[in-house]
Amino acid sequence: MKSYASGDWIVYPFSNDYNLDDLLKCVEMFEGNEVHETVIKKYCIEVLKSDYRSVVIKFTFNGKALVAKRPIEKHSRAWARFVTQFRDSEVVEASKKLERVKRVGLIGNQAIAAFEKRIKNRVADSWQVYTYLEGCVPPIEVFEKVKEILVKIHQQGYLHGDSQLQNFLYTLDQQIAVIDVKLKHNRLGNYGRSMEYEYLCRSNFCFKPYFVKERKWFSYKLYIFFKFLQLRFRDVKKIREWFGYKKNQA
Repeated sequence: MKSYASGDWIVYPFSNDYNLDDLLKCVEMFEGNEVHETVIKKYCIEVLKSDYRSVVIKFTFNGKALVAKRPIEKHSRAWARFVTQFRDSEVVEASKKLERVKRVGLIGNQAIAAFEKRIKNRVADSWQVYTYLEGCVPPIEVFEKVKEILVKIHQQGYLHGDSQLQNFLYTLDQQIAVIDVKLKHNRLGNYGRSMEYEYLCRSNFCFKPYFVKERKWFSYKLYIFFKFLQLRFRDVKKIREWFGYKKNQA
């Protein structure tokens, strides 16, 4: 992947469908605590998320809905900035993972570009831009399809990385897409798969009937046991929540 400089920014192209210099100028307008009203109207801006961790903005560019994400927390941590001297920034890594989603045959956001600004070879600011997918959280009627997608990810040697229901999308054309996916290599075998199945079940109790066979695995029971031990020494409130979940599973 070839990058190039544009002013103070380094541009990493992941798509040839857009003029990335114009796109960068557009994204720069989103910086600051307040975005000017004329910019909001011109680009149909909608703030999807804004907290100490990141800012996520939906906007329109060349007639298409895109998303710009800025990982604020990473920019504020000295250690996180320091390690970018030796590896790609978070936005570049995230864009590569979106490309990996496409290569393994899954539906997901398409990476457009990653922009980063470096000071003394350390990332001081960055943005990731990708396509916006229209849809909703999968309803119970398509839970079997959600499981099939997760199983497909595992069969190809990966883990989703954050397999809660909210990170699957039921698109307008009635397909299941994956969002906020990490696609980590599964080095834990069935134990890694068990963790993701349990995490999915904990995000919605109605998933339990879809994992009756998997819940009998030794690795699944082992994960539940270690999860209990972890909670036992951390937080009484979380233990109660966990037992509440188990009660609802009964």
